[in-house]
Amino acid sequence: MDGMTTNWALMGIAACGLLILGLLAALLLVHGRHLQALLVAQCWHNAMQRECLQRLERDERELRAAIRAERARVAQLQRKVELLQALLNESEQAARE
Repeated sequence: MDGMTTNWALMGIAACGLLILGLLAALLLVHGRHLQALLVAQCWHNAMQRECLQRLERDERELRAAIRAERARVAQLQRKVELLQALLNESEQAARE
């Protein structure tokens, strides 16, 4: 009977070991799914940031182009003002003479 008790004890220990291994496997599976969900969320977040960054870069390029165009327009207007001032000065001098 003593040998039979030992066999049952060993089978009980083996069953407990298998139960513990099963629980650990289940925990690893749940943790893996959780990590996968986190990875998907992080990828989505990165994609949104990338899209936002691209939009900001495009807006910056457009604004810089608009500023260059406005500076060119201001320079053109300044040249016209200088020409008109020169013509006005010439006409004033001609009127004095």
